[in-house]
Amino acid sequence: LNFFDAKGVVEGLLNQLGMEASFEQSSDESLHPAKQAAIVIGGNRLGVIGELHPKVSDA
Repeated sequence: LNFFDAKGVVEGLLNQLGMEASFEQSSDESLHPAKQAAIVIGGNRLGVIGELHPKVSDA
């Protein structure tokens, strides 16, 4: 399961719950810089989704 698959799963679950989320740039250092996003609903940051940074996963 890659980042884009996981993002699709999250979008699908939230849609089933009647929630519309936006995905915004995130800067979590433990996640891959190009494969992460903050999940935002109604202006509130729900969480972050992403792939582990290679330096973290190789540790």
